[in-house]
Amino acid sequence: MSHDDQDIASALRLLAEKGVTIDPEKVKREQLARIFCQVFDHARVRDHHFGYVICTRCQDRIGDNLAGPLMWDTDNVYMGHKQCAKCQRNYAALSEAEKLLCPDPFGPEVEEDDEQCDE
Repeated sequence: MSHDDQDIASALRLLAEKGVTIDPEKVKREQLARIFCQVFDHARVRDHHFGYVICTRCQDRIGDNLAGPLMWDTDNVYMGHKQCAKCQRNYAALSEAEKLLCPDPFGPEVEEDDEQCDE
């Protein structure tokens, strides 16, 4: 079973525990991610593009910094902050459920972000 398949199976199990039954044959991964965010809230693994803060699980815009600088949330993890001690600590503190259906923010396929959180 691939890592993505494991994530999907775990997400379906957690949703079922909350009374949400989903037929995995009828729901695409992207739809499952959106449902998961609606039930459990948006991921604390985030991205930012052109002034918008993005949930990496469902790809929804969940905030912006259009009127000023991006204020790095204290307990979130940002994609590409590979050298950021704060994001590393925050990611280590996330439960497996909080990481479900989210990309690895420090993975080799993720481009390093020049902008890092302030300590």
